[in-house]
Amino acid sequence: MLLARTIQRAFERELAIPDAALRDLATATVTLLSDLIDADRVASGLPEA
Repeated sequence: MLLARTIQRAFERELAIPDAALRDLATATVTLLSDLIDADRVASGLPEA
């Protein structure tokens, strides 16, 4: 949730984001970062975690 809040603040608006949307954003953020890390590991010749 902390990462999602950080991203929310990067695009700060006066409107509050509902908790469900914030959870969805957190899940999508973790998925994106995991995919990027996996791709970087493969590009570096390291085995996937």
